Amino acid sequence: MSPGERPPLNQRAVLSLGLGFIAFVLLVVEPFFSMILSLPALTIGVHSRIAIRASAGAERGFELAGIGIAMGSATLILSVVAVFLDLL
Repeated sequence: MSPGERPPLNQRAVLSLGLGFIAFVLLVVEPFFSMILSLPALTIGVHSRIAIRASAGAERGFELAGIGIAMGSATLILSVVAVFLDLL
């Protein structure tokens, strides 16, 4: 890699962000499926942050994975509350 070249983006970080976003949008339509999508967003985000940290600068996307984790966590909490309230 040349000095001015940026390291490649970790694809799992992008996937985590995408799943978190889709789960958040799906929360309005169907909270149960949103809950199902938020779990992979969390796990993939955590694994991608571990991989990025272990790469020692060879990959980037640490922040994207963090946003995916945050969106997945928020969506999981909100969807559990929405499903619980729907059952009442």
